[in-house]
Amino acid sequence: MNPVPPSILQYGFQRHQQFLTFACIGGAGFIVDAGVLTALMSGFGADLYGSRAVSFALAVTVTWYLNRRVTFANRNAGTKRAQYVRYLGVQVVGAAINLGIYAFCVESSAVMRSYPVLALAAGAIPAMFFTYTASLFYAFRKPPASDAGRRPQATGSPFESGDGTYTGIDNLEVMEAAKNYNRYLLGLVEGTARAGDRILDFGAGSGTFARPLAARGHSMVCVEPDSRLRRRLAGLGLVVHSDIDEVADRSVDYVYSLNVLEHIEDDAGAAGKLRAKLRPGGRLLIYVPAFETLFTSMDRRVGHLRRYRLKPLVGLLRRAGFEVDSARYVDSLGALATLTYRMVGSDAGVVDPLTIRIYDRVFFPISRVLDLVLSRFVGKNLLIVGHRR
Repeated sequence: MNPVPPSILQYGFQRHQQFLTFACIGGAGFIVDAGVLTALMSGFGADLYGSRAVSFALAVTVTWYLNRRVTFANRNAGTKRAQYVRYLGVQVVGAAINLGIYAFCVESSAVMRSYPVLALAAGAIPAMFFTYTASLFYAFRKPPASDAGRRPQATGSPFESGDGTYTGIDNLEVMEAAKNYNRYLLGLVEGTARAGDRILDFGAGSGTFARPLAARGHSMVCVEPDSRLRRRLAGLGLVVHSDIDEVADRSVDYVYSLNVLEHIEDDAGAAGKLRAKLRPGGRLLIYVPAFETLFTSMDRRVGHLRRYRLKPLVGLLRRAGFEVDSARYVDSLGALATLTYRMVGSDAGVVDPLTIRIYDRVFFPISRVLDLVLSRFVGKNLLIVGHRR
């Protein structure tokens, strides 16, 4: 019998060590998962399934970071963001395997039903082997020589020098592909509108929302300071102004502003001007990024000066002369996604179109369900609806 070559023995020993490290980090992830789940349910009275989604996502993020730094430190292909997306996919499939085997065992065996921990182990063991193998050869695959060291390049400041035009247009165009998200925002805006309203879109951008509202018969007035975007809006046949002061006082019934107030240095002054344009009793909808903790390179790239919390923004609007009818956070799962982007995203603030589409198709619908429980506490954005006193 031929002896096993030393190189194979060494390879097996390395893989054995690697697997044990992976398993230990998985144990740490379980502690995070269980701890966050318990805290959300006992501390905030959160929903069982919503809490589980948040705790799972946090555990994935922690184990990805530790595996990247320890288990697979020499196998980091591509950008951190792409690696994280691959790892998240592996973990989701592993969780599905675990759950599928567990469900099969408890449904097909009386013993397993009596001792569900056996079914849990039956699902956990093959799921762990799958996630380890998939992480080794897919999520943390070795970089090809042509890709080694490649990083996205910065593209400049949020605004071009001299003309004040907006260089976040590329991110606006990427976000237009977020169909579910934009449909949701359009529903919020139109849900506050009434037949016969004259509506002001403050910060209309490329017309993502003004265009369909006009097509549905609403009388639209747009304010957009960027000259290139104004030309797009005018080409769509929309009434467009470069400054809010060009709109007559008490001339509109409803004002909405989506992700604009955070760009304006004097946001309190802007709120006062919005009030002045409304007729008495006119309605206001404000949608802005939430929580300074979530401020990322993307905020810097598109020219955000701040992110908001609920109570201070409610106070600002009340001082400007508005009654606040409702205020809540929106897109709770998006807060976690943004925090993840802060950890692993592009330093240039670039948004990856594929990541946006995946989040929009898969996670945003889940986030809307979680909002039913978590909107009082957390969200990527803040939504306020009010009216002029």
